[in-house]
Amino acid sequence: GGRVATWVYGAESNEWITRFVDPVRTRLTSHLPGPLLSVLSHLPTSAIMLAGRTAYRRLALPYAAYIRYIARFPYREIHSIVYDHLTAPVAHYLPRAEVERWYYDAGLAGVELRWHNGNSWAATGTRVY
Repeated sequence: GGRVATWVYGAESNEWITRFVDPVRTRLTSHLPGPLLSVLSHLPTSAIMLAGRTAYRRLALPYAAYIRYIARFPYREIHSIVYDHLTAPVAHYLPRAEVERWYYDAGLAGVELRWHNGNSWAATGTRVY
């Protein structure tokens, strides 16, 4: 017995990432030396923090739930999130049906699937023997 939990990037609402960010990440940023990528990550980090604390606080803009959520974090944590996204050689964005299928195919009980911040799936289930 035990509880299983996952949190994955959702395919839904992340089309702009798969279309524009992924090609840059797979062809360029994931191959850069860590210290250089860290320095380059400051530009998008600053933009996210500024947007999240200004325009995104008041306007219904795309990706608002996620930007508002991470804009509350300290700069260093946002920088780590940006760096993490840009350094990974592979990223998968999964549709709800696939994540849900994992849990039901594994025979888990009490499956709960939640859309988190409009860009990811958080799922839990319990293995009962």
